[in-house]
Amino acid sequence: MPFSPARLRALREAANMPREQLAIAVGRSYPTIHQYETGGTVPTIDVAERMARALEVPVTDLFDQDAAVAALLAARDEAGLPGTVTDPDALDRIAKVLAASERASTTRKKAS
Repeated sequence: MPFSPARLRALREAANMPREQLAIAVGRSYPTIHQYETGGTVPTIDVAERMARALEVPVTDLFDQDAAVAALLAARDEAGLPGTVTDPDALDRIAKVLAASERASTTRKKAS
């Protein structure tokens, strides 16, 4: 599920929030927020969730939507869950599958 630097910047600007303010809200530095917005680095899921809360948007708004939907559907299927998932434990299982998938993807990229 690819993070979208352009979406982060657009959402921050739409909220009239300076980078410094977002940095303080999520416990990161101004240069780190700049790196997120320019694609120099990708935030962890935890940081993405904190940014979403600070911007008052769903965390999925920070990710490429087509890829996000595909990743969520694949994770739902891999976790053996039904079509509609609202149970917090089920959502936690999906998050774990997605995190494991992200770690595997990162490991493959580093090995290349």
